Amino acid sequence: ANPTFLKEEYLGKKRDIDVAFIGNIYEVPRDVVKHFDTNRGYKFHYYGQIESTRNHPWKPYWRGTIRYEDIPKIYSRAKIVIEDVAPFNMGTVNLRVFEAVSCGALVISNSELGIREIFGDTVITYKNKEDLMSKIEYFISHESERAEIAKKAWLLVKERHTFEHRARE
Repeated sequence: ANPTFLKEEYLGKKRDIDVAFIGNIYEVPRDVVKHFDTNRGYKFHYYGQIESTRNHPWKPYWRGTIRYEDIPKIYSRAKIVIEDVAPFNMGTVNLRVFEAVSCGALVISNSELGIREIFGDTVITYKNKEDLMSKIEYFISHESERAEIAKKAWLLVKERHTFEHRARE
């Protein structure tokens, strides 16, 4: 994780975005687009490049692209960040997970492979649309549990997964 993202002040911060996703959406179908139900009334922010905004279901939530150094401004405001491993990357852990955790957000991912080995139960995984939406509902409604899991993940990243840790390996 980028150590400039890893700030303890993010842990107790009031969060005004229910769900966030930062990533590019091109022609490859993404689980997150199929599974995240935007009609549930959550405050959802999406940042990234999008192939076509004309007919995309996320157009009303699209906030444009974001500079790398501004990512903590979003993740530190998000209660939940959705990680979406593209089909051709299954088994990898995207830097997005480490960035979101570093900013104190709870991460929910569509892939267990790789995530479990690094994060154990501090990153939540889902299997389908119903599972994702029930977990979002649960963790939005259970703020103290969400914050506790996010803090455990934050400590894990701080103790084992910064860029400095990787450089020493």
